[in-house]
Amino acid sequence: MIIVSQTRDAIINFKRINFIKIEADENEYDIEINYGDDNWDVIGTYDNFERAKEVVQEITRLISVTKINATYQEAMVEMEFKKMLRYEMPEK
Repeated sequence: MIIVSQTRDAIINFKRINFIKIEADENEYDIEINYGDDNWDVIGTYDNFERAKEVVQEITRLISVTKINATYQEAMVEMEFKKMLRYEMPEK
């Protein structure tokens, strides 16, 4: 899954993110990510903590759905692959 930053100037591969947090910055709340070798970036800024929290929850829900879908797709591919590795003798 990818995340596009709020300013639309960065695309982040979610697999590379170590963690996400909400950080207060004056009168705003930043959603920050930690990735790679302890690098930090702000991917979105919101007027209040509740909105920032909602956005993080939306990301969490999408990740969960993506993982479930990926697991289902992997299972289907595995089933099809197993069918290809098996030869059934035809009827007379």
